Amino acid sequence: MLATSAAPSGKTTNGGTGQTTASPATVAAPVGAVVPFQRASYLHRESTGYDVTSTVTSSQVTPANIPIPAYGFLRSILLKVSITTTGGTPSLAVDGPWNILSGVTLKEPNGNPIVQLDGYPLYLVNKYGGFRGSNDPKLWQGYVPTATAVVFFLRVPLELNVRDAIGSLPNQNSAAQFAISYQLNPIATAYSATTPPTSLSVRVQAWAEEWDQPQATTLGQANETAPDALNTTMFHTMQIYPVVSGNNQIQLSRVGNYMRNLILVTRDVSGVRQSTIIPPLLQINLDSNTLDIIDSSVFILQMSERTGYFGTLDTAGALDTGVYVYDFAHDFTGRIGFETRNQWLYTVSSTRFQLQGVFGAAGQLQVITNDVVLSDNVFVG
Repeated sequence: MLATSAAPSGKTTNGGTGQTTASPATVAAPVGAVVPFQRASYLHRESTGYDVTSTVTSSQVTPANIPIPAYGFLRSILLKVSITTTGGTPSLAVDGPWNILSGVTLKEPNGNPIVQLDGYPLYLVNKYGGFRGSNDPKLWQGYVPTATAVVFFLRVPLELNVRDAIGSLPNQNSAAQFAISYQLNPIATAYSATTPPTSLSVRVQAWAEEWDQPQATTLGQANETAPDALNTTMFHTMQIYPVVSGNNQIQLSRVGNYMRNLILVTRDVSGVRQSTIIPPLLQINLDSNTLDIIDSSVFILQMSERTGYFGTLDTAGALDTGVYVYDFAHDFTGRIGFETRNQWLYTVSSTRFQLQGVFGAAGQLQVITNDVVLSDNVFVG
């Protein structure tokens, strides 16, 4: 527990959304320690009621938005995607089946985006973000990679970890709901061009994962009625930088918040992930300081140590071709996730955060940035 306070009312998220969370207790708080929120509350899950099936052929499809019902404090949205093919002899593309999704955007009720990612980057966020005990969606029960009948799950995360519920956002205004929008990419994106299917039936279902709103007291003892540092907000965004063969100095544009995690994806000029593009020595600069000069083989070793992934690239439980994770979130167990947050990298809007090195070929560097805006102290110790 980081702090104790009376039940909040009329809080505003970092996106500016007014959310009423609870009325202050009308009786004097009993003597004794305040019960932490995560003990006074309980985990809640419910269907959003969204269950939409779309037909996909050669064009992108934009289904209806997913409104999130008001309830307690929103932790994450769980998506289930089921794909059935018609015709052809389908085989999934390299980034499939995840890249059937495009432009997955979670917005606060005022329209402020919290998550803006395509399907494959969202898969990487699930796999390398450290938000669950088991993080690789390819290892989750229910994953069906058969090309003619695919089923997969992905989460859109808000909460940093279940231990203290920080990052969960108040969601108790039925007149102002969170919502997710997404697109479905055409067949040629998710399937190999050799003998592709003629059409896809894509079903998307969604569940809201939440904390309940605790009572002000339980058995005469005062409860925390909201998570600590309420309205601390975690963001996931993606930026794309062109690279040339040879020396590149890339200044990252997403600065100004606390950095938790960076996922770097190297792709060639045709957009295919490649492991030969990352510099043999990647230099990471913060203003006038050199944070790290990391050998590409040491980079791979570090990722394996901090995730537990090993084996043949792109298989379940292994690392991914052309994907490199530089995190600031492994300080609790040595694995990414459930961190004390003491290693988060502080940046301001004028920070020069740069990647430098000799890239092996021309192409692009995709940077998936996981950063956090604080509303109060979140650091432990």
